[in-house]
Amino acid sequence: MYKSLPSLWQVKSKDYCNRIKKNHDYATLIEKLKEVDPDATKDTVIKKISSLRAQYRRESKKKRDSLKSGAGAEDEYVPTLWCYDLLCFLKDQEEPLAGVTTMQDEKTNTFEEFTVRPSKRKFSEEDTLIKIDNSKMDNKKFLSEFIEMYKSFPSLWQVKSKDYCNRIKKNNDYATLIEKLKEVDPDATKDSVIKKISSLRAQYRRESKKKRDSLKSGAGAEDEYIPTLWCYDLLCFLKDQEEPLAGVTTMQDEKTNTFEEFTVRPSKRKVSEEDTLIKIDNSKMDNKKFLSEFIEMYKSLPSLWQVKSKDYCNRIKKNHDYATLIEKLKEVDPDATKDTVIKKISSLRAQYRRESKKKRDSLKSGAGAEDEYVPTLWCYDLLCFLKDQEEPLAGVTTMQDEKTNTFEEFTVRPSKRKFSEEDTLIKIDNSKMDNKKFLSEFIEMYKSFPSLWQVKSKDYCNRIKKNNDYATLIEKLKEVDPDATKDSVIKKISSLRAQYRRESKKKRDSLKSGAGAEDEYIPTLWCYDLLCFLKDQEEPLAGVTTMQDEKTNTFEEFTVRPSKRKVSEEDTLIKIACERLANSREPTEGDSLGQSWASQYSEMEASQKTIARKIISDVLFQGCFGALEFRHAIQIQNVFNPSQILTPNVISQYPMRTSTQLNYAVPQHMQNYTIRVPTPLSSGSSINSSRMSPQVTQNVRIVEDTSSINSSSVENLQNLFASFETDE
Repeated sequence: MYKSLPSLWQVKSKDYCNRIKKNHDYATLIEKLKEVDPDATKDTVIKKISSLRAQYRRESKKKRDSLKSGAGAEDEYVPTLWCYDLLCFLKDQEEPLAGVTTMQDEKTNTFEEFTVRPSKRKFSEEDTLIKIDNSKMDNKKFLSEFIEMYKSFPSLWQVKSKDYCNRIKKNNDYATLIEKLKEVDPDATKDSVIKKISSLRAQYRRESKKKRDSLKSGAGAEDEYIPTLWCYDLLCFLKDQEEPLAGVTTMQDEKTNTFEEFTVRPSKRKVSEEDTLIKIDNSKMDNKKFLSEFIEMYKSLPSLWQVKSKDYCNRIKKNHDYATLIEKLKEVDPDATKDTVIKKISSLRAQYRRESKKKRDSLKSGAGAEDEYVPTLWCYDLLCFLKDQEEPLAGVTTMQDEKTNTFEEFTVRPSKRKFSEEDTLIKIDNSKMDNKKFLSEFIEMYKSFPSLWQVKSKDYCNRIKKNNDYATLIEKLKEVDPDATKDSVIKKISSLRAQYRRESKKKRDSLKSGAGAEDEYIPTLWCYDLLCFLKDQEEPLAGVTTMQDEKTNTFEEFTVRPSKRKVSEEDTLIKIACERLANSREPTEGDSLGQSWASQYSEMEASQKTIARKIISDVLFQGCFGALEFRHAIQIQNVFNPSQILTPNVISQYPMRTSTQLNYAVPQHMQNYTIRVPTPLSSGSSINSSRMSPQVTQNVRIVEDTSSINSSSVENLQNLFASFETDE
């Protein structure tokens, strides 16, 4: 089957470069291979063919070597590969050319297409890129049409074109080229087009360089290099774009420009991040009119730049103002976001700072007014409203690296104090969380829940109560933070307590230093008095050093640790007992009945308890096997009544129903009889007048028997339980 598909192995076949035909033939082989490998793919087929061809090459080489050694025909190597003759159609494809050494390591060709390589030239990336579809891309007609279409779009190649910086126009032109390239490559994208153009331009540059070098060598006109690239004349419109400037050396490695836009680079200046950020859309963003409007709009929103503005910490107002700038920026960048606006403002402010610093430095150097630096930034005067915000404070050095502020909010930082985690945690919603009214309400609510802060509170270890209190605080916090959770509440409380501890420590230290009452430190925390209920909880014990690093307590529960006492085994057992009690189940009917029996049992004498345990144990044993019936209860009753008023033989004729009452007719011989009930049984047993039908209660009188249980009763019961087994 492989032999019948010459497009896969015959180099001179007309379909060898026809990718569509080759893919179709590979599909045929894949279906064949699936008979033994259901997961077969194109790679599997290529590996299989490669393995067969490698074996054929090895056998062929051994045969050729045996002939070269001068051995006779009888000593010629006979191939041992069973399918050698079947693969002989590959002889012309695998036979090495004269003067060309065969590949030493056959395995290196495992995943490659199987072709003769007459030379060992290293294939460059350009050779790979230009080979999008060899079956048609090498077709001169298609390439000519592609080049002519590229020539018709000066926005993609002519640096001086008015549309060269117009991103929208360039994207439209690229889209047209993509549609053209899809004729030979259905998966073509913008990157595919850029790679193709880059490859063509790289070839043109090489040919042009050879031509220039031939003229520089002093050779005559007859020795001038003639370009061999067939499309050289078609690409001559690029001459002015590719021609190196005077004194500028051409790029040594053409490959470095493969994926870049194709422009002349007159200098090697390193492009900074600011240059990249400000270039959102050069076609309009560099338009002075647009930038002027943008800066004026930014100036009209002091919440974004004026530190002393009343709305500077109002997050809702700031987000609203950012939304206004985003809408403005969308005129030139449809995908603009808040980050895009911040980057743009940062870039403008960074340029203004540089110009301002140059101007200040020129004055500091002692130069006269005539030598004062004149800012070259065209929008310097428009940005002068930032002077007070960007001006460094006395004794404060400006930031050396402006780039560090690129993605930050644009504020003056009078000091280099390191911001702690607490500063970040307390800032859940500055617009309201810093509102004293809200914080006062939050602190008062926290104060009303001693289970969360008072160690000696009876509910301090009550997890259920604490969770309920936390839930209340969460609801309060959701007024300013809709996503508030228990962790948010703990962090907020931790931050407040940490501030209170710092202020308290300063106050204590001022007293310890020996200063008078007039020199006592006065806390500056506005909510210090509101938090004074924590004094006993936060006050360090005598001989106990306070924690040096307050931050370590940020995420912990807020408790005073009076000592480092090691938890004993007894404490552990008590804790386990408390957890089990907390998780104990609801009392059942059996629990209530057991408590009732236990109460009666405790009133009995020691000898009576022993006998009662024996009787109860036997009754429970029989009940576990389902052997108890109502007649047994009457028989037990007769044990405690020597008169033997009721007999099992009589009662068995009247089995107990499932009704709540014992509704059976009283036999004639039982009328006017008296049932004697022992005292312990009458108070808790189901044998009483309320459980019997009116017919029973009017004929049978139930009275309490105050006689005690004796040993003879036990013997009678043992005989009775023996009769149970006989009845069963």
